[in-house]
Amino acid sequence: MSALAGNCLGQIRNRHDAVIARVCQLRIHPQLVQAWNWVAIGRFGVGSNQLEDALLDPIAHDVLPAAGLLVDEFPLEPDHIGQQSLGKAVLAHDGNGLVATGRRQLEVTVTADDQKSEALHSRTGLRHGWTRLLEAFGDSGSKRNLPLLLEFEDCAQVHLNCVNEVCRHSASIVPNKLVNMPEITIPNELLPEDGRFGCGPSRVRAAQVAALATEGAKLLGTSHRQAPVKNLVKRVQDGLFDLFHKPEGYEIVLGNGGSTAFWDAAAFSMVERKAQNLVHGEFGAKFATALTNPWLDAPTVINGTPGSRLELKAEAGVDSYAYAQNETSTGVVTPVKRVAGADAGALFFTDATSAAGGIDFDPLQTDVYYFAPQKNFASDGGLWFALMSPAAIERVERIASSGRYIPEFLSVKTAIDNSRLNQTLNTPAIATLFLLAEQVDWINSNGGLGWADARTRAASDHLYEWADASEFANPFVAEPAHRSQVVVTIDFDDSVPAADVAKVLRANGIVDVEPYRKLGRNQLRVATFTATDLAEVQQLTKAIDFVVEAL
Repeated sequence: MSALAGNCLGQIRNRHDAVIARVCQLRIHPQLVQAWNWVAIGRFGVGSNQLEDALLDPIAHDVLPAAGLLVDEFPLEPDHIGQQSLGKAVLAHDGNGLVATGRRQLEVTVTADDQKSEALHSRTGLRHGWTRLLEAFGDSGSKRNLPLLLEFEDCAQVHLNCVNEVCRHSASIVPNKLVNMPEITIPNELLPEDGRFGCGPSRVRAAQVAALATEGAKLLGTSHRQAPVKNLVKRVQDGLFDLFHKPEGYEIVLGNGGSTAFWDAAAFSMVERKAQNLVHGEFGAKFATALTNPWLDAPTVINGTPGSRLELKAEAGVDSYAYAQNETSTGVVTPVKRVAGADAGALFFTDATSAAGGIDFDPLQTDVYYFAPQKNFASDGGLWFALMSPAAIERVERIASSGRYIPEFLSVKTAIDNSRLNQTLNTPAIATLFLLAEQVDWINSNGGLGWADARTRAASDHLYEWADASEFANPFVAEPAHRSQVVVTIDFDDSVPAADVAKVLRANGIVDVEPYRKLGRNQLRVATFTATDLAEVQQLTKAIDFVVEAL
């Protein structure tokens, strides 16, 4: 270390009389004002000022990186932002770039004191930008290439050029505010009564929760092998069978684990030799992956571009055809129908996780209509259900007796046997079953699946019509016949960051409209499941318009 650097280090360590407060421990509110040599220093969580030494004057117009800031949490760190021109206040958060700051960007919470946030950045400009907060010194260097304060064992921090502001807040943690974005409050008259529009899990109706807290509470904590819970399972099975148009010979089967577990169960227990998978999103692809294993031939995968839809094709030697009725990740819908020309005895598997209870269908056009109850059925996950045809049940029994190794948890034969006794192999979630029973009864009492279908179609049509008429939005799925009526994906123009819109909506109580995480598009994804009223969706579009205009 150079003599200059050594002298500076000694001066900083010895100036204990300049300490004005312990930032992380005391309730005093320090003010960092312009020091005599334009230097403000923090050491061991302590703020100090008014240093009279001229040692740092030669680099008074440079900023040294912050090292080891002693705070409990740092809630705001912007993504990488490209360098901008100098000459104005900038952030040092990003290790590879510079970006102009506003007042909110200068705030970093000191969580031990709920009255203030410490301003950490120069108001006049950074000359060197290769550092970031909470890192040791070492990357930045002054304009004269002096290794000043290369590494401080005591976590000192130095900020030059008039660090002169302490901002105060009433909360102990600064909210994760948006960079360069004003705070936007949506008027109450534009807000939906229920701001939950997530695609999984869905909103749960207040009546379901109230029923669970009264009648359902009597079942919680009781044996699933006894009559009260077994009667609840039967109530669900009977209600689903009625809802699905009572196809002759079909059975409602349930098991532990959700739709993801069912994919593996089908691979072990239901596919004989080779499958064909229609994929137009994340969840169709996952079933295809589950069917790629040592005891089956590699499946034929028909893979469409996200936002589009292809079709299953008759293929010799394929005994199982699989597809998602509604692809939750992209908002693409596929009709429930068999493929003409398929081999005799071929089974059709319909993943109805986000469609069941919200889209009408002909049950005779499929053999295995499976789903989990956390979408249109407004319940929680952890169980799978399947409407199975006689041919599917016969296939399960034949494979189970063939000598193929099948883990008990993934045995569909075991699930069928237990379902006929109104129970599951392992203890089910009683609350999940009860919420499901309430929702199924509610749909059936209002007119059944036809009523639910009309309800979701009206809500989704409003969103698509709004997007078509909008100057900044349009439906992600271009072909109207391929658009889902329960999961609506809306692309935004590049000039309108959908992520910013979603963050403002969330701050105002409208939640879970972000796009599917792996799709990576500038869009919103909105569930219009059966529990969602059309009026709520209409309020949502008003709120979006307000936010976009405000941005």
